[in-house]
Amino acid sequence: MDGGIIVANSAIEYGSMPRWKIRSRFTFEAREGRFRIQQSSLERFSDQFNVGWNPIGKWTGSQWRKAEEAFVGSAATVAQCVQNKVARDDW
Repeated sequence: MDGGIIVANSAIEYGSMPRWKIRSRFTFEAREGRFRIQQSSLERFSDQFNVGWNPIGKWTGSQWRKAEEAFVGSAATVAQCVQNKVARDDW
C-alpha cells in the first residue's frame, strides 16, 4: 500500500465449455471517503486450447463480454465489501 493505493494480482474463472481462467492487475485507490477500482493487463487462458495467457480481444467469437462480466463482478464484490462498513474481527 502506497499513499492509499493497493495494487494486487487478481485471478478468477468463468464460463463452461470452455472454462476460462482470467487475470488482471487490480488497483484499489481510496481517499477522502471515496474509492475507485481499476483493472488492467487483462488476460485469459484455457487448458483446452493450450495457447498460454493472451490479451482479451473484441472480435466475433472471442466471448469478451463474458470475460468483462466476470471482471466487473469481481470488482463489484470488492466494492460491496468496502461499502458495507461493518467492522468484523474475523477477517
